[in-house]
Amino acid sequence: MAANASASRPHSPPISIATPLLSTPLLRAGNGRYYSSVPHDANHRPSSSLSEASSASVGNSPQQQQPVELGVDPEEAQSAKQIKTKQAWLRLLRLAKPEYKLLGGAVGLLFVSSTVTMAVPFSMGKIIDMVTNSGASIPFGLSLTQVFVGLGSVFVVGAIANAGRVMLIRTAGERMIARLRKSIFERIMHQDMGFFDRNRSGDLVSRLSTDTSIVSKSITNNVSDGLRASISAVAGLGMMLYVSPKLTGIMLGIVPPIAIWAVVYGKFIKRLSKQTQEAVGDLTKVSEERISNVRTVQAFSRQSQEVARYDVEVQRIFSLAKREAVASGLFFGGNGLAGNLAILAFLGFGGRMVMTGEISIGDMTSVMLYSAY
Repeated sequence: MAANASASRPHSPPISIATPLLSTPLLRAGNGRYYSSVPHDANHRPSSSLSEASSASVGNSPQQQQPVELGVDPEEAQSAKQIKTKQAWLRLLRLAKPEYKLLGGAVGLLFVSSTVTMAVPFSMGKIIDMVTNSGASIPFGLSLTQVFVGLGSVFVVGAIANAGRVMLIRTAGERMIARLRKSIFERIMHQDMGFFDRNRSGDLVSRLSTDTSIVSKSITNNVSDGLRASISAVAGLGMMLYVSPKLTGIMLGIVPPIAIWAVVYGKFIKRLSKQTQEAVGDLTKVSEERISNVRTVQAFSRQSQEVARYDVEVQRIFSLAKREAVASGLFFGGNGLAGNLAILAFLGFGGRMVMTGEISIGDMTSVMLYSAY
């Protein structure tokens, strides 16, 4: 009877090797590729009958002992990364929306202060020409004293604008931190017990104390500094081309290596900062949990073991900080060397142009100051 029942069953089609992979969950690794989450060892047996049939039909092939890797289209991975970055910025902008008045005022004052700052090199160059050449003409028929007083007043306006920008940015940032901390703490308080089983209290405290500040600075200080740097670069380069295209060409031959080195340094510091942030979170978790359970630690006489574990986390942070110190030293040392070489180049080529009458001493000084900015 069993034989007849077996014979009456419909013949099942052959099962391909890919079937168990498609029936198992896939996990995405850090390299952007996907791997099967089912362990491939000799003792593992898939739980489904479909996988058993597939294993029986294929046999013990050596390829089954290796994790199966499924490729990811690089263009799709890059597109997904861009979408993720865009979504992150949209969330940051929504977070900063209540502070739009403060941030808008700060951006307006930023343009004022940057305009005054970019006028300094050009003004200094003209003043040098005036004081070194008795026959130099002063614009608008003003006296030299009036020129100094006027420039001093402009510099005062720039200083006030810069101070106001910093105040508004800091105020907006602190408001965002306070609002974000309150919102996160409220969400934490309404979570179920399973959430607290999965997330240790030290990690949550680190998120409340440190991560909120990082999120706030990413939309306040960083954006402000980025705008100021962009304005300085565009306006400074334009003024340098206006004063002396030849000297500007010399400067442009020096800047690209510095810019490339700055990009490399920035990516390295970004990666180190992320690792340091994670290490600080782990240190906070260890210290908070051990101190809160100090009675249990002392009851089992495990003070030395807990101190040793804490020291491991401390040494991890110290190692990351030491790497950052070395990178910063090389970066700023290289920048200082490049700046000194740039000054030598300006003095050499610019001095020759001054002697031949191509430019004045003031124009050469203006280009040097713009290069510094």
